[in-house]
Amino acid sequence: MSGSAELPQQDPLALGAHPSSSSSSSTPCNSEPPLYASRPGTLGRFPDTSRSFPIILPKLVPSCPASSREECTICCENLVDTVIYTCGHMCLCYPCGIKLKSMSRACCPICRRSIRDIIKTYSCL
Repeated sequence: MSGSAELPQQDPLALGAHPSSSSSSSTPCNSEPPLYASRPGTLGRFPDTSRSFPIILPKLVPSCPASSREECTICCENLVDTVIYTCGHMCLCYPCGIKLKSMSRACCPICRRSIRDIIKTYSCL
């Protein structure tokens, strides 16, 4: 053996070359995975499988017990008595509304619109 080492053959796709007619399962590290048709007429990032996976959406509102529709979405303790001025959502107690409004870049916990003011409401019931 001489003093030179044999270098492994490089994958042309890893170097940014265009793929040839031969099939290769590797993709360049800076590209996205290929799109597959997951259902007729749709494209997805993974091939269609027989399993169904739940869609996880980001939570906008803190989780309060389901039976407490009239409880504040922030503290989940006090009754809702405050309306957010701009969007009209009535989802806060007054103390939480005051705290939320005083924060910089305050936004509605339901729709994320900016808060101009809060309005305390009174019920005759």
